[in-house]
Amino acid sequence: MEILLTGVSGCIGRAVAADLRQHGHEVVSVVRTKSDALCAAAAIEADLSRPLAFETLPAKIDAVMHLAQSRRYREFPGGASEMFQINVAATHSLAA
Repeated sequence: MEILLTGVSGCIGRAVAADLRQHGHEVVSVVRTKSDALCAAAAIEADLSRPLAFETLPAKIDAVMHLAQSRRYREFPGGASEMFQINVAATHSLAA
C-alpha cells in the first residue's frame, strides 16, 4: 500500500512511518525540508502553510495520513492563520 504521510518529522509521525515501513507499506512523506524525511522511501518537499502543488504529489496513493501541524500552535492569535492553513486547509487539499 502506498501511503502519503505528513508530519513525519514529529514524534508521532516518525513512529507511524517506521511502523508502516516495517509492515511493508511504501511511505511517501510530505516534509518541510528534505532533512525531515526520516523513515520515508520518498519525500516531497512542501510548505503546507501554502497551497499544495498537486503535480508534485504521486499520481496514485492508497491512503493519506495527515499528522502535520503548525509549528506556531502555541502562538494564538498570532499564529492562527498558519495553524488554519496547515491544520485545516492542507487537510482539505490532501483529501481532495
